[in-house]
Amino acid sequence: MELLPEDLANTLKRVERSTSENPGMLVNFAVAYGGRREILDAIRLLLRETDAKPSDLAEKLTEEDFSKYLYTAGIPDPDLILRTSGEQRLSGFMPWQSVHAEAYFCDAHWPALTRGDFEQALNAYATRVRTFGT
Repeated sequence: MELLPEDLANTLKRVERSTSENPGMLVNFAVAYGGRREILDAIRLLLRETDAKPSDLAEKLTEEDFSKYLYTAGIPDPDLILRTSGEQRLSGFMPWQSVHAEAYFCDAHWPALTRGDFEQALNAYATRVRTFGT
C-alpha cells in the first residue's frame, strides 16, 4: 500500500474495511506485486524460521508447508484469474497459486472494467469443466 498514491491507498483500505465481514467470494487485487519476488520472499522466510538444515528441508518440504510462507498464506488458491487490458498472459501473477486456476482475458482496461465485463467472466467460468491439471 505504501507504493500507491495516498488517495488510492485510502480508498482500498475503506473498501477492505467495508467488505471484511462479507462471506462468500474472495477477491484479491495484486498491486505492485511480483510473483518471483513472492517466491523468493517465501524461501527467505522459510529459511529464517526453520531450524532444519537446507539439505534436510529439501527432503521434507511439501507444497502445503511452502504455501504457508507465501503472501497468500491461509487464503485458497484462485479459481479464476481475470486478466484485463487485452493482454493474454499472466505477467508473473501468482505463479505458485494459479497453477490450477482458470484464466479469462478481457479487452477492457482495469479502471474501465464494468459490472457486465465481470459478469461475462463469471459466466465463462461457469461453463468450464475444471480438471485441475489432469
